[in-house]
Amino acid sequence: MSESWDIVPIVDEGSLDVLVEINNQSFTHPWTRGMFLEELKQPEKSYLLAAVTTNGVIAGYCSVWSIVDHLQINSVAVCLKYRGRGFGLALLNTVVDLGGATGRREYSIRGAEIECGGQSVVSAASI
Repeated sequence: MSESWDIVPIVDEGSLDVLVEINNQSFTHPWTRGMFLEELKQPEKSYLLAAVTTNGVIAGYCSVWSIVDHLQINSVAVCLKYRGRGFGLALLNTVVDLGGATGRREYSIRGAEIECGGQSVVSAASI
């Protein structure tokens, strides 16, 4: 049986506690609720995307900034329970789609690395 999910924008504070929990599981220097809230206050440049299961559970998220002519990926994290199932890759594919829809074809990763479980990883597919 294959899993299905949707990638949706986060547009209000209702999901922030879940994002903080996922962030705490994933990073050695996690974002705070206030940092996520600041992202929501800048909809002209900041995108928060969530991978949501068919049961309505947020399995992961991605934070992206629109910077002049490219998109900068600030953070990608997937809940421990859902890792290795393609949620992270689906989030990154959505960023590429977003770039196409907004005329941006270049992408960068803030800090040039992605952490998974506190360890730096090279491949986004590992998320």
